[in-house]
Amino acid sequence: MTVAPLPEARGADEQARYPWPVAVEQALPVEHRGSVPVRRIQPATGLFRIDLRELWRFRELEVFLIWRDIKSRYRQTVLGGTWAILRPLLSTVVFTVIFGGVAKIKPGGGLPYALFVLPGVVLWTYFSSAISGGASSVVGNGALVTKAYFPRVHLLLAAVLAPIIDFTLSLLVVVGVFAWYHHVPNWHVVLLPVFLALTVVFVLGLSLWLAPVTVRYRDVPFALPFVLQIWMFLTPIVYPTSIVPARFHWLLSINPFTALAAGGRWSLVGGAPPGAAALATSIGLSVALTLGGLVYFRRREPSFPDYL
Repeated sequence: MTVAPLPEARGADEQARYPWPVAVEQALPVEHRGSVPVRRIQPATGLFRIDLRELWRFRELEVFLIWRDIKSRYRQTVLGGTWAILRPLLSTVVFTVIFGGVAKIKPGGGLPYALFVLPGVVLWTYFSSAISGGASSVVGNGALVTKAYFPRVHLLLAAVLAPIIDFTLSLLVVVGVFAWYHHVPNWHVVLLPVFLALTVVFVLGLSLWLAPVTVRYRDVPFALPFVLQIWMFLTPIVYPTSIVPARFHWLLSINPFTALAAGGRWSLVGGAPPGAAALATSIGLSVALTLGGLVYFRRREPSFPDYL
C-alpha cells in the first residue's frame, strides 16, 4: 500500500482559508490530506496559560453562551424579564419598611431611605446573581465540557456578563424611584459604568476560584447563598457607615464591596464618595483575585471531565 507523503506546508490559498495549525494528517484519506483542517490541541505556555488568540477565535461561542443564558434565565416563568425589575424593587420596599421605618435608620443629608438603599441593592443584586452563576458555570455545562473542546473560561465570562442585562433593566426601578421623590442625579452618574466594571472584575476573580472548587466539591452551591446573605449585612448597603463605631471602620475598608456599594450610591444619589483606601483595596484585591484565579483555573481545567 502506497501512502502519499505528508505535505510540508500549505499553500497561500489554504493558509487564508484555514489559519489554524494543521497536525496529524496521516489519519486522513490520501485525497483529503492538506485540504481538511485539523485542530491541534496542546497546552498553552506561560504562567497564566491563556492563549489570547484562541479566546478571540471562540468569540462567537461567547456571544452564543451569553445569549443562551439570557434566554434561559426566565424560561417558563410567567413574568419573564419583569423579575429583573421586581427583585430590586421588592428588596428596596422591604428594607425601607424594616430599616427605614421600624429601625428608624436615617441616612443623613435629608436623603429618603429608599433612595439611599436602592443603588446598593441594585449593584448587589447583580453581584449575587453573577457570583452564583459563575461558581456553577462549569458544573452547569458538564455535558458540553465533556464532549467538546473550547476554552472553559468562556463559560465563566458568559455567567458573569449575562446578568448585566438584568442590571440594566433594574435601572428602570431607579428611574421610577427618582421620579417619585423628584430627585435628579448629578454628573456623577457617568461614573456608574466604572463601578459596574470594577464589580464585574471582582466577580470574575471570585468565580475563577469558586468554579474549580465547585467542580470538585458540590457543597459550594449550598453554602454560597448563606455566605452572600451574611456578606450583604456586613456591607454598608442597608445602613450608613456613620452608624458603625469608628473602631470598626477598618473592617469595612477591607471589605471589597464596601467601596463598590459606596461608589454606586455616590454615582446615583450623591453624598460621600468612596474612601481612597477602601477603593484601592477593592481594586487591588479584584486584580489579584483575577490574575491568581486565571492561574488556578487553568491548572485545574484538565481535571474537569474527571469530576463531571
